[in-house]
Amino acid sequence: RRASRSPKRSSNTKRRTSTQRHKSDKDSNAKLGDISPITQEDYFRLNAPFRLWLLKEKDKYFDEMSSDKARRYFASFVRVWNDGRLRSRYYKQDSELGKLSKSVVTRHNWGFAANVNQHEMDNIKNSVHKSTFDHGPAPQQVGGQRRVDNSHRDGDTESDRLLVEERREQERWRRKQERKKSKEREELILDEVAPKETGREAKM
Repeated sequence: RRASRSPKRSSNTKRRTSTQRHKSDKDSNAKLGDISPITQEDYFRLNAPFRLWLLKEKDKYFDEMSSDKARRYFASFVRVWNDGRLRSRYYKQDSELGKLSKSVVTRHNWGFAANVNQHEMDNIKNSVHKSTFDHGPAPQQVGGQRRVDNSHRDGDTESDRLLVEERREQERWRRKQERKKSKEREELILDEVAPKETGREAKM
């Protein structure tokens, strides 16, 4: 009798395990009853979650696509949205999404940051040049013309360049550390908001 009951217990255990796994899979995604269907007309309204979906699920950047290609991908996004196959936080439009800087979903911002850095470096150079030369000896008047004492400026040219280069290097290092920390924070937020799908879900 004990031997005959064993297969039933095993079968029941398998069914419970399968049910629990199925329930867990459903909990990770949104419930169909809670989803408001979308259409292609929501392209601009849902641009933020769409960009994130492109990056996390398709490994693509929105700003590198043509308008037609982006629209085609959005059509796929509409399908998985309406089928309830996205993580629940996509539908809730979690507030954490707002904390993500555009550097996460676009590559062009790094070019802008580089331009800003160069602008700041130019300002540093100008300020050093001004502080170095504006306090030198007054120009001497010779033959009705002003003669500038270049000996003082020539002596400071090399130190000026060294100082600017040193500050430039410090600024590069500081920016690099900031980018590294920012990227780490944003990766954590990305994983919390929309963990990348794996296995069967990733192929849908």
